[in-house]
Amino acid sequence: MGPFNRFFLLDCNNSVDLVQIKHIILSISNKWSKVSNRESKKYCPSIYIHGLTFNKIIELKNIIYKENNIFIDPYPFYGSTISLNHFYTMPTKENKIKFRYINTLEELKELIDTYSGPTIEIYQFYLNKTYFHNDTHKHIQIKIEDLTYIQDLIK
Repeated sequence: MGPFNRFFLLDCNNSVDLVQIKHIILSISNKWSKVSNRESKKYCPSIYIHGLTFNKIIELKNIIYKENNIFIDPYPFYGSTISLNHFYTMPTKENKIKFRYINTLEELKELIDTYSGPTIEIYQFYLNKTYFHNDTHKHIQIKIEDLTYIQDLIK
């Protein structure tokens, strides 16, 4: 696994168990991150959860953060505009960034369209139909029955 910029797009519905999503996010983070001081090229995954309301996203972020899991989103401070420099902050042992969280499809599109770093790979897991399209980068679309399928895939 090289230092590709990997985006994981997970489809769910608003009634999904947030603890289950947390476990999936942390599993993806553990498998597709390199932040060792010995590594010259450090990286971590970017994750978007499709189908959650704004309140569920906040609740999910709080669950993850309260367990000392550090992540970053596209905004450096409350009320700011989206910042590529902030979002693509290099994960290190010192800042402990485990993954990048994307809040909306609009943010996802902007972050991918304006990125000029290493190769982008997009892994979209969808329930009924795809919800994001990109012809510029490697984009793998995988139909799933439910989120447990993703957990089984990344073991």
